[in-house]
Amino acid sequence: MKKLLALILVLGLATTANAVLTGNVTGDDTPGAGSMDLNVTGNGYDTYVAIAIQGTGTIAGTIGASAPASSSLLGPLSDLGLESLGTGEVWTMADMDSPYVYSTGIWLTIDYTGAVVGDVITAYDIGPGGDQTDVLGQITITPEPMTLALLGLGGLFIRRK
Repeated sequence: MKKLLALILVLGLATTANAVLTGNVTGDDTPGAGSMDLNVTGNGYDTYVAIAIQGTGTIAGTIGASAPASSSLLGPLSDLGLESLGTGEVWTMADMDSPYVYSTGIWLTIDYTGAVVGDVITAYDIGPGGDQTDVLGQITITPEPMTLALLGLGGLFIRRK
């Protein structure tokens, strides 16, 4: 409950932040384990980025080289009342120095494990008060090409018999 109240207070104070973010996610989209990068361009005071997986896998983020100086993990989505986005984490991406212009580049590296075909990993820009979420980027786990080729060949052999 204390974490939820702290999030409400922090996000409430951020209503004047007017952060503007654009981003994309690049990296692996194969089942099992992999890694992807959240590339962001933005400015403003501070902002909140959530990474979530919808499916069976798990994810964990680490701060990237271009992230704002005071960025840190705020907590899991479930502790902050954002479990509707999936399973994952919320990061506060902040720089307390003026003029609040952020570097373009990798803000977060997202590692995933146990992902299966169909799992969706999404990065969100969380707006003031936590009530607005804009998608920064998304990857859907798909089978690698060799797996698809082997499945196709197997189907041909079964059909032939």
